[in-house]
Amino acid sequence: MGESVITVDAEGRIDYINLAAETLLSQRFDQVMGKFVSDVASLVDETDRRSLGDPVRKALATGGRVTMGRRAVLVPVQRRARNARWRSASRRCASTAKTF
Repeated sequence: MGESVITVDAEGRIDYINLAAETLLSQRFDQVMGKFVSDVASLVDETDRRSLGDPVRKALATGGRVTMGRRAVLVPVQRRARNARWRSASRRCASTAKTF
């Protein structure tokens, strides 16, 4: 997958995404056109998955550049964290995993 590109209009609504962004979001352009980026994805910290807020809305509100200041990962909204548990034959919890 190449670099994902998402552009927005003056109101912050998506007006273009490329094929790499469609793949990342698991949605076609016609499904996300006109939505806010925060409706389809969120930026989270790479290490602890805490939300980094919405830099698009911040930039539009201030009229300036927004620096994330840390490594950010774009996570599609439908891929919110899920807990998975595997049980042993005795029905005791044998293992857990958190996926994004």
